[in-house]
Amino acid sequence: MIWERAIGGAEWDDLNALVDTTGGGAFVAGESGSFGSGSSDAWGVLFDPLGDVVWQRQYGGDKSDEADAVANTGDWGLFIAGRTGSFNLESQDCWLVRIPESGALNDSCGFGQETDGVVTVTSATVRNPSPAVMVPTMTTMDTSATRLVSTGVSTLICEGPAPCTLECKASVVPAESANPYTFTFELTAYTWDCIENPLFFWEFGDGDTSTNPVADHEYPAGGSYTWTLTVTVEDQTCIRQGTAEVPCSLTCTASAIPTSGTAPLDVNFTAVATPSNCSGQVTYAWDFGDTNTSNVQNPSHQYAAAGTYTWTMTATVDGVQCQQQGQVVVGEPCTLTCTASANPASGTVPLDVTFTAAATPSNCSGQVTYAWDFGDTNTSNVQNPTHQYAAAGTYTWSVTATVDGVSCTQTGSITVEDPIPGDCDGNGTVTIGEVQKVIRMHLRLDPPGCGADCNGDGQISIGELQKAINNHLRIPTLC
Repeated sequence: MIWERAIGGAEWDDLNALVDTTGGGAFVAGESGSFGSGSSDAWGVLFDPLGDVVWQRQYGGDKSDEADAVANTGDWGLFIAGRTGSFNLESQDCWLVRIPESGALNDSCGFGQETDGVVTVTSATVRNPSPAVMVPTMTTMDTSATRLVSTGVSTLICEGPAPCTLECKASVVPAESANPYTFTFELTAYTWDCIENPLFFWEFGDGDTSTNPVADHEYPAGGSYTWTLTVTVEDQTCIRQGTAEVPCSLTCTASAIPTSGTAPLDVNFTAVATPSNCSGQVTYAWDFGDTNTSNVQNPSHQYAAAGTYTWTMTATVDGVQCQQQGQVVVGEPCTLTCTASANPASGTVPLDVTFTAAATPSNCSGQVTYAWDFGDTNTSNVQNPTHQYAAAGTYTWSVTATVDGVSCTQTGSITVEDPIPGDCDGNGTVTIGEVQKVIRMHLRLDPPGCGADCNGDGQISIGELQKAINNHLRIPTLC
């Protein structure tokens, strides 16, 4: 069931006929004992397509009148056929009435009979919106002035056609969509005794318009918009107005930079909220996903541990919220361990030392680099370099291994002493055999060595030989 209606008054009422109307509604007719001037009157009721009563009228005189059949004229008019006891030649006559869908009759409409070229007219004045009751009065009208005359039968007589009549309704409701800015505009127009079709014109209040009877319109922003509907047909105009209230709305964006990295990871968060038709101040609430929060619009936050964190930003104004989410992926931090050694760690000039380094990265993506500092202003980027110390002294060396910005450093020292003349094997003592070797160098039987050539001239002098002998005698003597 789409709809049902009960209609009537305190007395008996009866509906005998129904017909569809040009305006899309339904017209029903019968007789009524509740309304009218006689014992019963013909009764007509027009319903719109939704079942609402557009109008109801009574037609008749001081006796019994009834409507038994109705027909649609096809030009926004209606015929009512029935019986009349008020306007009759005999006790009861056939009765035909033509009305517009507006229900109104012209002021000069009436009922009459023809006798010798003269019509005796029983007329009534019928106006909207009052219920129409035909009160008989007697007058005469020449048949040449009438439009409808039927001898011997009471017939409706009118001097001219019924005027074009227009009624309209408008409804505006939020559209069935998630967009709060969209409204559905819908109209219903009724015309009676009009030849042309009605024209429709919507003005939505934001500069946009439409000529469709039903239109969905999206407003550009929140606010209060006064809309106007204008329906025109022939010389008739129907105007309806109203207000579309677009509620406070809020749009927002949010971002995090960077979105990934290794712990500890510093992240900068940014939020932008755009309110429309709102009166309050936008507030921001951040949840970083690691139990930490912030109410600053653009906060910074450090993630201390590895994990995948879902952050949430909520902007609020006038009870309306806008929310954005994202993720930050924090990996395990890059770590680096390293070892280093120098061999030998001590000796006499010149001292050749071999350096060795080993680095072990974890959760790192780059390549390990090495930087050696030998402590004597010399450096190297080789992982395992060799270096010669040319002068006596104590040297602090260091090596730094680096990957992905993480470094590991090891240090050590080298002790370099001046050579002991005659100490060929470098054990800190001079044997008689080593003295014999120095003697052979002095006699130029062997090339100089064993640290005995103190002045480096390629020869072993008698003084340099004496130093080797002193060291053999445990009398420490250096160059």
